[in-house]
Amino acid sequence: MPRLKKRADGRYQANVVMGYDAEGKTIIKRVYGNTEAELNAAKDNAKKLAGLGNFATATVGEWLDEWLRIRQMDVDEKTLSERTYDTYADVIRLHLKPKLGAIGMQSLQPANIRNIIKAKLKNGLSGRRVQYIYTVLNMALTQAENDRTLLWNPCRAVKKPTCEKRQYIVISKQQYEMVINAVANTSLQPLTALAWDSGMRLGELMGLTWSAIDFKKATITVAQTVRRTKTKGVHLSNSLKSDNANRVLPLTASAAAVLKAHKKRQAEHRLSIGIKYHSEFDLVFPQLDGSPQDPANASRDWGNIKRDLGLPAKLHFHDLRHTYASTLEEMDVSAKKIQLLMGHASATFTMDTYIHKTETMMDGIKEKLETRNSRKK
Repeated sequence: MPRLKKRADGRYQANVVMGYDAEGKTIIKRVYGNTEAELNAAKDNAKKLAGLGNFATATVGEWLDEWLRIRQMDVDEKTLSERTYDTYADVIRLHLKPKLGAIGMQSLQPANIRNIIKAKLKNGLSGRRVQYIYTVLNMALTQAENDRTLLWNPCRAVKKPTCEKRQYIVISKQQYEMVINAVANTSLQPLTALAWDSGMRLGELMGLTWSAIDFKKATITVAQTVRRTKTKGVHLSNSLKSDNANRVLPLTASAAAVLKAHKKRQAEHRLSIGIKYHSEFDLVFPQLDGSPQDPANASRDWGNIKRDLGLPAKLHFHDLRHTYASTLEEMDVSAKKIQLLMGHASATFTMDTYIHKTETMMDGIKEKLETRNSRKK
C-alpha cells in the first residue's frame, strides 16, 4: 500500500482524478484530511463529484437556467406547452433565483428550501402558489439528480406545502340570468351564453370560428384555441389540452339564436371597419379589428360585471364550465359522455374535478328508490 503523503502542516494529502479537459489532459483535484479517515472521506466525496459533469460546481441559478434549456427542447418537440414553459420561467425568475440562485448546487440543503417556503407564505403568497414554487424546484432538482449533476435532491427531505383545494361555484340559473341581462347587446352576452350551453374553455371560445358552427346540424366543432406566450404573444393554436379536446358539441337552440344575433351585429361592425378588419381569421369572438383576442380580456370584463352585480368574489368565468358538467350529471348523462363533451382525457378526472353538488342534484332519488323497490314485489 502506498504511503500517504503528509504535509508540513500535519495534514494528509492525496490527488484524485476528476476527468479530462477538452484537450484530453487529466483534471486532478487535491484533497486533504487531518486524519487518514478524513482523507479517505474527502477522496470518496471527490470521486462522487467527479461523476457530476460540467455542473459539479454550478450554482442553483446556473442549473435552473440549464433546466429551462432542457424544457425548451420539450416545447420544440411539442411535449410541453409554451404557456407551461413560460410559467416555469416566471417562477424561476421571480421566486427561486432571487433566494436560491447564488447557492452552490452541492451546498443546497433542505433548510434552504424550507426557509423559502416559509418566507413566501409569510409574504402573503397563496398556499397554491407556494406549492407550485416547490413543485418547479423539485422537478428541476430531480432532473439534476437523474443527470448526475446532484448527488441527491434535497426537496425529498422537505414536506410539500399544502393548500386548500379550490372550491368551484355552481352558478345558479338566477345568477346566470343576472349576468346575461347585464351584458345584453355586447359580445359578453353570446360568449357567456355559449359557455353556459357548451362548457367550452375560454381559450376555445376565443378560437372558435364561424365555419366551425353548423347551424343546420346544430353542432360546434372545437379544433383550435387562443393562447398567449412570451415568444408568440396572443395567437391561434390547434394544439389543444388533450386528444379528446378536439370534439363536436351540440348547439342548443337558445345559444344558436344568440349567436345569429351576434353574427349580424359583427357583420355591421365589419362593414364599418372596412379593409382594416381581419376577416381571414373568421373568429366569433375576436378583437374589434377581427384578430385573436386575449382570453384574459374577457375574463377581466366578466369579473368586473360580476363585481358590479354583487355576485360571489370567488366566482369566475371558468365556473361556467364546471356548472355545465355538474348540470349534465344532474341530468343523468353518463360519465363517459360528460368526459367526451368536456374534452378530458379520462372520465375519472371529469367526475373528481368538475362535478359538484347542485341545488337539485339529490331531487328524485327517493322516488327512484321507491320505484325500484316496487318492481321487486
